[in-house]
Amino acid sequence: MAETITVLSEPLYAALPNEQFVLLSTIDYESGSPSHAIYGRALLAAEASEGAPLKLSCMDIEISMVRDAMFYGSRISVAPEYEYDKRAAEKLDAQVLLL
Repeated sequence: MAETITVLSEPLYAALPNEQFVLLSTIDYESGSPSHAIYGRALLAAEASEGAPLKLSCMDIEISMVRDAMFYGSRISVAPEYEYDKRAAEKLDAQVLLL
């Protein structure tokens, strides 16, 4: 089993504020299949918020290309599943959006 990584290495941490490759995939609402991969350049717009319980940063993404979602011979086949807690989401929104 692979080791669980809980801390970023110094080189990776140092690279985060710089330009990074971004791959954003979309999943079609009706079919549930991937529709596009959106490529762009991300720049850090605001540092992590001090008052939020999560380390969140704001990124500006300049979209450079939109393609079919096939990448490296594979594609997203199942949308991620999650449980939604409305109260927790509203609390986090209040902490993050007011900073």
